[in-house]
Amino acid sequence: MRQERGFSIVELMGAVVLTLVLAGGFYGAFYAVRNEMYQARMYFDTNRSVRYAEERLTRDIREAIEVTSTHGAYTTGNSILILKLPSIDASGDVTDVAADFDYVTYRLDTTVTPNTLVRSLDVLNGTSQREGGVDRTNKVIARRMLSLAFSSGGTALGSLTAAQKTALEFVNVQMSAQGTTIGESQTTSVDTDVMLRNKL
Repeated sequence: MRQERGFSIVELMGAVVLTLVLAGGFYGAFYAVRNEMYQARMYFDTNRSVRYAEERLTRDIREAIEVTSTHGAYTTGNSILILKLPSIDASGDVTDVAADFDYVTYRLDTTVTPNTLVRSLDVLNGTSQREGGVDRTNKVIARRMLSLAFSSGGTALGSLTAAQKTALEFVNVQMSAQGTTIGESQTTSVDTDVMLRNKL
């Protein structure tokens, strides 16, 4: 009669080591793919945030009659931009370009971490129907902002007088945002010149 024999300790150890090596390889591949997905998402989110902010700023600057020196508690400067826009009626037509105005303020909010780009809209009460005719305060336009700078012709807006700001033909917008995940950082920057509507 033949005696049944099981696996030897060496065979069992070999099987365990082989299983661990395969499992480690699968885990390493999974971890690498997961990191790439997080980094791709961070890049997409950061890029999307800056591009949306650029589109919003561009649209408002192109629609603006002028850059205003002050409005409410803010003054146009290196990281604050106040725009004077014509009020519009419910059909989107300008009501009175010489007398009815809405004001849009963009500023970098450094009181929150990470910094955010916020937009406030002050509509002419009872007349303007811009964005439903409702004031909007500190609406977040972009998150994870590193910097925001407004200038014209190479001169920061904070260095200009009120009369020079009113006479501006275009505004240069420079902004950058940074996203971080798993030790990797991604910075997206925008540098663009936008002409005001009354200067076309």
